[in-house]
Amino acid sequence: MASLKDKPLLGQPLGDHPDVGDLSDCRKIYFDKARRRVIYRVVPDETDPKAVEIIVVGRRADFRVYYDAVRRLGRTPGVDAPQK
Repeated sequence: MASLKDKPLLGQPLGDHPDVGDLSDCRKIYFDKARRRVIYRVVPDETDPKAVEIIVVGRRADFRVYYDAVRRLGRTPGVDAPQK
């Protein structure tokens, strides 16, 4: 996570998964042999990165970390899209 300070676009972009929800304004990085994820957003946006907002850190198993990210962002799984 420390690398994100200097490289906010380090993680892989996420998308809109029909079962999980729309995380297309978020990115992910792996750790713990790819069993865990850090889901974060670049703020204010990726064209003008000033900071990163960590949404959730957790296990990838059963998409749990992605469901938690959607819930923490106040979105309805499979329905709400992020503001563009």
